This record gives sequence, C-alpha cells and structure tokens, in this order.
Amino acid sequence: MSQASYSKEFDFTVQALSHPVGLQKFLTDENEMTVIYHMADKDSWNRAVKEGAYGGTENDLKDGFIHFSTKETVVESAAKHRAGVTNLVLLAVEADDLGEALVWEPARAGVLFPHLYGALDPSKAISVIELPLGADNLHVFPDLA
Repeated sequence: MSQASYSKEFDFTVQALSHPVGLQKFLTDENEMTVIYHMADKDSWNRAVKEGAYGGTENDLKDGFIHFSTKETVVESAAKHRAGVTNLVLLAVEADDLGEALVWEPARAGVLFPHLYGALDPSKAISVIELPLGADNLHVFPDLA
C-alpha cells in the first residue's frame, strides 16, 4: 500500500470516527442493522399510525426531538424516566432509515443517545411491542438481542 493511499484511508477513518454515527457504524458489523428503541404511549402511537406521523411524548415535544435508546440503554432509560407508566409500547426502528434527522448526542455520562429531530413516520417501525409492568413497577422487556 502506498503512502498516499494509506493517508487517504486513514483520513477517511478519522473523519468517520469523529462523527457519532460513524463511530456507531464502525463498532457494529457492516451487515448488522443498528436498531434503536422508543417508548410511546400506546394510544398516541395508534393515533400516529392513523395520521401518518408520530411527534413524540410530551418530553420529546418540550426537548425538540424524539428520544431513542439503544438496546444497551433502553432498560435503564425506562427505569429512570418511565417507571410505573402504563400503556406503553416499545418501538423498534432501523437507525439508518431515519436519515440525517437522526443525531447521536452525548447524554448521561457521555453515552451517545439517538435523537430524532422531526416526526417519525410510523411505517419506519420494524416492531411495536407492549411493555407490561412487573411487580416491581418496572417494565418487562422482551429479548433485544
């Protein structure tokens, strides 16, 4: 490999890794989807499906973006922000399907969280699963592997 081609490849890698989405993609298998999750009120989600757009929760509207989580952070986020809340569904969405409106931003302890700046097209949900509450008032999650 020539010095010039090595330099170009290195520059590209540095640029890709300096962007949170590039880093996320670098850390996952090329053929693996990056699935992200959002907890929605079931009635609000059903309305959104009929209307063709989901604007998010009250907190999302206040913050100006729809909060998503990864499989590594969604259970903790639910315990921290949604404990005891009934009538929730867990939406799974392929991150790449959301385009440039999805931005990975640091939150708790610098962990990157996906934030969608704009409405979610309900057809982008690859699954919608009810989130029942357990005896401990925390949500019971399906296997997200």
